[in-house]
Amino acid sequence: MDSKFYFSILSYLLALNHFLSVVQAAGYLQIKFNRYTNHDGRVEDGSLCDPFGATYVGDNCDPVFRLRVNKGGGGGGNLHDYQQPGVYDNQNAIDFGSKFGSVPNPVPIAMNFPNPGHAYVKVDVVDKDSFPPDDPMSKFTASLPLIADNVRRDMELISPARHHRLSITHWFTCYTNFYRQDCNTYCVAQNDDVNGHYTCDSNGRRVCMIGWTGADCTQPDPCIPSPCLNGATCSNVGGVASCSCPSGFTGSRCETDIDECKAVDSPCLNNATCENTIGSFHCKCSLSFTGDRCETDVNECESKTSVCLNNGTCENTFGGFNCSCPPGLTGHRCELDVDECANGTSACANGGTCVNVFGNYTCQCDSGFTGHFAKKTSTRFEGRLCDKDVDECSESPPKCRNGGNCTNTLGSFRCTCPTGLTGRHCEQDIDECKLAAPPCRNNGSCQNSFGGFSCRCRPAFRGRHCEIRAEASVGSTTGEVWKLPVFIGIPVAALAVVSIVIVVICKRKSR
Repeated sequence: MDSKFYFSILSYLLALNHFLSVVQAAGYLQIKFNRYTNHDGRVEDGSLCDPFGATYVGDNCDPVFRLRVNKGGGGGGNLHDYQQPGVYDNQNAIDFGSKFGSVPNPVPIAMNFPNPGHAYVKVDVVDKDSFPPDDPMSKFTASLPLIADNVRRDMELISPARHHRLSITHWFTCYTNFYRQDCNTYCVAQNDDVNGHYTCDSNGRRVCMIGWTGADCTQPDPCIPSPCLNGATCSNVGGVASCSCPSGFTGSRCETDIDECKAVDSPCLNNATCENTIGSFHCKCSLSFTGDRCETDVNECESKTSVCLNNGTCENTFGGFNCSCPPGLTGHRCELDVDECANGTSACANGGTCVNVFGNYTCQCDSGFTGHFAKKTSTRFEGRLCDKDVDECSESPPKCRNGGNCTNTLGSFRCTCPTGLTGRHCEQDIDECKLAAPPCRNNGSCQNSFGGFSCRCRPAFRGRHCEIRAEASVGSTTGEVWKLPVFIGIPVAALAVVSIVIVVICKRKSR
């Protein structure tokens, strides 16, 4: 083998080693030092930092910091070891600002290896003396989580010996092309036929560019552009496009419309009419159903316009409704009148005449009858059934005239007339003189009057009917001639009495 071959192998191995070292890199920890406080001006053993005698307190402390970071526990500085070259002269409290010692603040600590999850941090602070050794003053330790979540975490560290305080803020950031919160996922976007055609999502996963597929996105995607029609879904099956058709289409490319209306079982229910459309169908429902497939019953009883007419009661049924009609009406919607007069169901009594009206009937009653809800008619009265008798004898003016006595009867009345009168209302005079047996006897002369008569008797007869033979024939020849002797006798007797009185008076005077 020539030298060129070995050189190529060596170049490849060096490049691979560099690549692996780069791939192992995760991210970097950043620590920002905020404030250090030595509240008592003493070192760890409790003595003053710079005493000038037993009872005299000297200057403030002179802190010097050392930062060490280890990727595991137990101390050490295998990741970072920084020793401050200078000194914070005569300061018990330090606000660090943009510098921590001589380096920029925050301090970056590179993590060129897979993320272990935590980093162990140790900060030692000594009091710088003019003569060595320097006095230990504060020790701070912390285990910092390595989470790339863009969150800055504040911590206050406390030295165990003297409770000195150190305030820090820390966060973890991935290197470019490293992803996820641990920064252990490596992804570099590519766009060539050798390495593939993809980008990287927020978790470092490869996302094939449009038109490419496969694990490395090196295979052309047969679904770009999609050969599938009518909204079908294209899937890459072994490098071949496969079309998943939406409902209503078929064919290798979903190019053929399915006529659902020709199926054995129509998609439209309840006798609806099916109309095929491109990729679907339409159901024309009857009035009693609704829904895409006419599957839902319409409650006609809840419609704004009542389906039952003339106060009919609506009852919903599946696919229709029933109307309970009031008496006198019929039909599916109570729209038809029942002719009670024609079908013999009327109840007109006592010879009343049935008259049909819409939804009912009335009875025209014979005179003398009335009924429920009676009303004046062309006859005398009208009522529902002509079932109530009219008491004519209680009406005014009286039905029986001229002193006749009224008796109510079913459907009418009867008048008992005084002697000499007749007629339904006792309104007619009886001409007794024309009777077959005249009232005046013994050839007396009859004279008619309203409600009676008189007889003119022949001489020798008297009495109302000339039925009494008179004892004398002196006087009138009328029917009352029998009363004349009585009228003559009375003056004669009176005259006799007067004569006796005169005689008695004369005798008394002669004495």
